[in-house]
Amino acid sequence: MGATVSKLDKELVEEYVELTYFTKNEINKLYNKFAGLDDRISPDNFAQVRLDESQLKQLPEFRANPFLHRLIEVFSTSDALEDGDRSLSFEDYLDMVNVLSEKAPFNLKAHYAFRVMDFDGDDFIGPADLKWIINTTARNDKQRLDREELKHLTTAVRYPL
Repeated sequence: MGATVSKLDKELVEEYVELTYFTKNEINKLYNKFAGLDDRISPDNFAQVRLDESQLKQLPEFRANPFLHRLIEVFSTSDALEDGDRSLSFEDYLDMVNVLSEKAPFNLKAHYAFRVMDFDGDDFIGPADLKWIINTTARNDKQRLDREELKHLTTAVRYPL
């Protein structure tokens, strides 16, 4: 595989460099990765095409991420999010991977980690959020925690010894 050549406008790439923790080369690679998930994407329409969760799961870094649906909900700028449109534009995707980048500062990561874990959107990580977090992370394809185990864990997290 040779060097990746982006067809994005150079001024736009410069703007993305100013707004993110990425270099020009990294932004071009991210664009090519994003565009590679949907044949409809071109330099002329990339801002209008949105990728859904199933398309994003094609990327190795998101394939097994149990919080991908929450990441999409938090970073999506879709006007139809309330109608179930869980998709990301390239700029949404760039914002998301920027926050997840090792170059992003801790306070930015913490802010978005809180938003991802605040499932009910009440600006507090409460019992309902803890249940979602535990159910999302403590399961596999065949087995989930039973009600009593979930209650015990939720209580233990809220009121540690």
